[in-house]
Amino acid sequence: MRIALLPLDERPANTRYPAQIAAIANAQLVLPPASALPNLKERAPRAWLADWLMNQAAKCDGIVASLDLLGYGGLIASRTGDDDIATVLRAIEPLTTLCAPERPVFAFNVIQRISNADDATEEPEYWAAYGRRLYRYSRELDVTGPRAISPGIPEDVVRDWLVRRARNHAVNLAMLREAALGRFDLLVIPSDDTAPFGLSARERKHLEFWRDILLPQDERVLMYAGADDLGSAMVARMVNRKRNHSPRVFVHYADERMQDNVAPFEDRPIHQAVATQIAAVGARQTGSPDEADVILVVSPPFERVGDRDPHWRDHDARQRRAALRPTVMQIAGWLDEGRRVAVADVAFPNGAEPALVELLFEHTDVARLVAFGGWNTAGNTLGTVLGAACVPGDDDRARQIALSHHLLEDWGYQSVVRDELRAWLHRTFGQAGIPHDQLPAATDFTAVRLHRLAARIEAAGLPCRPTHIRHPWRRTFEVDFDLA
Repeated sequence: MRIALLPLDERPANTRYPAQIAAIANAQLVLPPASALPNLKERAPRAWLADWLMNQAAKCDGIVASLDLLGYGGLIASRTGDDDIATVLRAIEPLTTLCAPERPVFAFNVIQRISNADDATEEPEYWAAYGRRLYRYSRELDVTGPRAISPGIPEDVVRDWLVRRARNHAVNLAMLREAALGRFDLLVIPSDDTAPFGLSARERKHLEFWRDILLPQDERVLMYAGADDLGSAMVARMVNRKRNHSPRVFVHYADERMQDNVAPFEDRPIHQAVATQIAAVGARQTGSPDEADVILVVSPPFERVGDRDPHWRDHDARQRRAALRPTVMQIAGWLDEGRRVAVADVAFPNGAEPALVELLFEHTDVARLVAFGGWNTAGNTLGTVLGAACVPGDDDRARQIALSHHLLEDWGYQSVVRDELRAWLHRTFGQAGIPHDQLPAATDFTAVRLHRLAARIEAAGLPCRPTHIRHPWRRTFEVDFDLA
C-alpha cells in the first residue's frame, strides 16, 4: 500500500509520527521532500506541491492532505499570510479533482487557534504585544457579541486579526461544499488549541450547522479538537479503509470520575473526545474488554489544569502513585493475558506524567504495549496513540520503534530533560530559550541526558539508541531524533 501525505508542516509530529504508523502496518508513506515543506514562517511552494501531488496520485492508493499546507503554504502561513480567499481556493483546487473509487482522498483544514500568550513565534508580529488581550477579546466576542470591547488593542490590529479569521472560516465553508459534492471521501475540520468559549468555538458551531444541513447523518465530515495529530489519525484511517479493518476498542479510564473533565486546549469532555478520535481512525468503541481488539487506557485530564508544575508534581507524587497503581496493575494483567493495550496519558498537557511512567516500568512489561503517548494536547496524544494501536500490526519492529520514540520524547524529554535544559539555559545564558548561536551546545546538553533515559527504555526490552538529535524550530518545546 502506498499513501501520499501532504503534512500540516515540517515538524516531526506531522511527518515522523504518521510515517511510524504507516510502517507498523507495512504501508509506504510518501512525503514531499523536506526542501518543499515550510520552515517556520517561510511558507512552502504551493504550486510545486500541487504538481508533486498530481504526479503521486497515479502511483498511490490513497491521499491524505493538509489544506493548510496546500492552500496557504503551511500552518503558520495560514495565520500570517496575506493571500485573499480566491488565491487560497485556487491553490486547493487540484486536490478536489483527485478523488476516485480506488484512490480515496482525506483532507483536513484547521480552525485557527487563538494563543493565550504574548508570543509571535508562530503568529503575526503583533501577537508579541497583544496576544493575551486578543485571547480575552475572543472570549468576550463569543459571550457578548459585536458589542464586546477590545481594551488596549489598536483598531488596525483587531481588524487584521478578524479578517484573517474570516478568510479561514470562508475556506472551511467552501471545503464543506466540496465534501457535499463528493470531492473528498473524508473532511476533517479540527480546532487547534481551542476552548469551550471564544471565536474558535463559535466558528466550529457555525460549521457544524452547515455540515448537518449539507450532509445530514453523514460521517464524511468530522470536527473535533486537534491539529498535529491529524496526519497520524488520517493515515491510520486510510490504512484501515484499504484493508477493510475496523478494530473494536474498549476504553478504561484510570479514574472514571474524571471522564467528564475538559482537557486544556479542548472544547468537550474527555470521554467525548476519546469517542470521536476512535471513530476518526476508523475503529469502533465497545463496552467490554473481552470483545475488544484494543484496550485503550486513558489517564484522564485534571479539569482545565495547564502544564505540570514541578513543585505540584513532586509534592503529590506519592498520592498520584497510589491513585494510578490499580490501573497499572490492571494493565499488567491484561498484558499477561496477551491483550493489545495502549496507554494515552492526558492528565496534563505537554508531557507524560512521571508517576505513571515510573509505575509502568516497575510493574508491567512495557515492551508489550502496542502504543503509548503523552505529548502536547489531549487530542494530539489520542490521535497518535489510537493511530498506532488500531492499524494492523504487521511489523512488530516498527511498533517497538514508535513505542520507544514516544516514551523517550513524551516522558524522557518533555517531562524530564526539557525542564533541565531550560534551567541550564537560564543559568548559563540568562534565558529559557535557546540563544541563536548556542543551538549546538543546547543540543549536546539534551543528547547527554536523553541517552541516560534511553538506556532505561532499552533495559525494558525496546530498541532505544537515539541518533541525529535536534531541536525543530530551534526551540526547547520539542526534540527530534532517529532510533537505532
